[in-house]
Amino acid sequence: AKRNRRRPVGRGSVYPERGQWRAQITVSGRRLRRLAQTEDEAWDALEELRRATSAGLDIDRNSYTVSDLLADWLHHGEHVKGWTPAGLEDYSDIVRVHLEPPLGRRRVRELAPRDVQALLADLTRRCSAERIKKIRTALRSALALAIEWEAVDRNVAAQVRGPSVRPVPIEPFTLDEARRFVDVVAKDWLGVLYILTITIGLRQSEVVGLRWEDVDLANRELHVRRRTYYRGGVFHTGPPKSAKGTRTIAFPDQIAQLLRDHKVAQKERILASEIPIVNSGLVFTDATGGFLRGSMLTRRMQRILKGEGLPRRTFHQLRHTAASVLLAQGASLKDVQETLGHANFALTADVYAHLLAESRRDVADKMGAFLEG
Repeated sequence: AKRNRRRPVGRGSVYPERGQWRAQITVSGRRLRRLAQTEDEAWDALEELRRATSAGLDIDRNSYTVSDLLADWLHHGEHVKGWTPAGLEDYSDIVRVHLEPPLGRRRVRELAPRDVQALLADLTRRCSAERIKKIRTALRSALALAIEWEAVDRNVAAQVRGPSVRPVPIEPFTLDEARRFVDVVAKDWLGVLYILTITIGLRQSEVVGLRWEDVDLANRELHVRRRTYYRGGVFHTGPPKSAKGTRTIAFPDQIAQLLRDHKVAQKERILASEIPIVNSGLVFTDATGGFLRGSMLTRRMQRILKGEGLPRRTFHQLRHTAASVLLAQGASLKDVQETLGHANFALTADVYAHLLAESRRDVADKMGAFLEG
């Protein structure tokens, strides 16, 4: 259906131009334009320009400062891009602590690559390489938005080489440690949660928000549709981290039986409780039927590990262990990517390539044992 071409005066226009489509709006005597491949995309671009101007974008290049840009970028991320509360909070901290103080008063059009390089050099004395990389990414993203809005002509942050980031080595359980852990937590009232995580690699935010409607016990499948996290004193629920995060994972009969037993025990606990328990539909809940806090899950896990003399591991390392177990059992990196819900194959390969090499050596050793008779 064609878009409604009627619009108030001063609200912009869409028109064809050399085989493409142009969206244009005039604010304070300055024209802002966006080029699109189709008419529908041009109308979407026009809406984007309208939101940008309503967000208070100062399109006067002579007075538009980095502080103005960063404020507009955060507003754009929250209201247009739909950042999660956790993402918005993290980027707001980056702006407030690392970008606003040294660059805020500078005019965007006068910002040079050497200014960004000097900022990164100063940050090396105070921040990790991973954090510096994220700060540079934030500034580059803000400047990319300024280019879209024609407030600046180039992205100086993209012209500067960022710090090299060495990947943090992962430390999954060994297979023997993983088996010991499973045996131990099986006795805990939240044991199924930990076993589910260490076997199919759910993220903490995914397992916390898991609902019974997501679990198909008959077909032994689990559907990951959302993630839930605690931030700013409240729980937030939203879509998975990426499109690949929305996935269906098959699980074995042993997990199916554990989940059936857990469901029965959960119903019995609700009926026997002397305090009201909300039947929230969550697979794993706190004492009142609400969401479990990740910090509690981690503390409980650390107590279990310490009591059994197992090495200290974070909750996230249960996910790494799942990948390690899958590879040891002959799964491919592609299988691991799809099970864990990584956004792309390269990420899986970067993180787990050395584990795949170890599993290949194990296969070679088994072949050697065969040849030895």
